Amino acid sequence: MGELDRRQALRLLGAGGAAAALASGLLPGLARAAGGGPPDPVAATYLRVLLRHTRWAEQQFDGVAGTYPARDFTFAVVLGNAVLLTRDGYDATTAGVDRETLRAHTLATIRRFAASNRLAGGTEWGRKLFFDTTFQSYFVLAARLLWTDLDEATRQHVERITAGQAAYTTALGTGDDPDSGSWTPHGLLGGHVGDTKLEEMGVYAQSLAPALAWPRPTRGRASGAPPSAPGAATRPGCPPPTWPTRGSSTAVRSARTPPRTSTTPSSSKTTVRSARTTRKSSGAPPAATRCTSSPRARPCRRCSPRSRTANCSGARCC
Repeated sequence: MGELDRRQALRLLGAGGAAAALASGLLPGLARAAGGGPPDPVAATYLRVLLRHTRWAEQQFDGVAGTYPARDFTFAVVLGNAVLLTRDGYDATTAGVDRETLRAHTLATIRRFAASNRLAGGTEWGRKLFFDTTFQSYFVLAARLLWTDLDEATRQHVERITAGQAAYTTALGTGDDPDSGSWTPHGLLGGHVGDTKLEEMGVYAQSLAPALAWPRPTRGRASGAPPSAPGAATRPGCPPPTWPTRGSSTAVRSARTPPRTSTTPSSSKTTVRSARTTRKSSGAPPAATRCTSSPRARPCRRCSPRSRTANCSGARCC
């Protein structure tokens, strides 16, 4: 992939963000209307521009490779294609390609680049915060829009990309991405007048968004084991994180908490009270707890002894 300068990167961020907003329904642009066409003049404009852009995108298609090219992340045009393929009002004359050909080109591109992403075991692209993750977000959204048309292997690749990026970014905390060269948000301090670093901070946040929108299913976990199963840990002495759900900031915060030394679980209320008394007298911080009432064990609310339920043991979690 070629390097992008700051001006090019931020211009693409803005353009792609608008397309993503359209596709996810945040803007009215391509919402379905009762009569099958755009619901208002603004939506009609978005549709017309996207159709005309598709004519250009098809000119970039590599007939030999059978996909849109990797050059400058051109393959990210699959998002605009996916929007058109999942909404009413497609016009083959304006787009310069019939609907089924566009679908075939889009699905072939998603299949190839899902497999070549570093987070899915490939070596071509992905994971790098600046700016692979920007186009990776568009790519994942396109795949989700066409989810029912994807084969099982491609779906699993997309799930690995989504979950793997969230885990990678969370592990960085407020530190710099070693793959991104001089690009940095300067931790939580940001920049100064003329360069606040808010865009750079936004790149970190955006890379977490797909995992919040589409939590990783149980079948996507390594070896198919639930979080509490032996051998499923991602770090020594620490069970793998439970993937965050919509509106969950607690999951992201808890993922950054340093691991504690695990102790032997005990369901005895007497043992829990005794351990709590010992911690108070020794001045040690209270241990976090993990519910064990179901195979998909999750941390207790606020992960605190005071909010434990009757189904929780005294086992510590990360």
